[in-house]
Amino acid sequence: GRRKLLLISSFLSILGPVMLVALQRDDSMNPAWYYASTSIKGFVSFMNIALSSMADVLPRKWRAPGFGLLTAGFFFGISFF
Repeated sequence: GRRKLLLISSFLSILGPVMLVALQRDDSMNPAWYYASTSIKGFVSFMNIALSSMADVLPRKWRAPGFGLLTAGFFFGISFF
């Protein structure tokens, strides 16, 4: 049920950086495309969908450690990217 939303949110999170690269490569491109694509990303958060999907499949005793691992992996990836 949430797989489509997770894929859409992943696509939307990639859209901003892709527009930034396109803006840098094409001088005639309007910067409003970058700002619009970055603001659209806020409509669907992939982190919320991932956490709710984990809550559906994990047993109650493993939810807190699972949430911690997902969040730690996310912020670990941000800090070394």
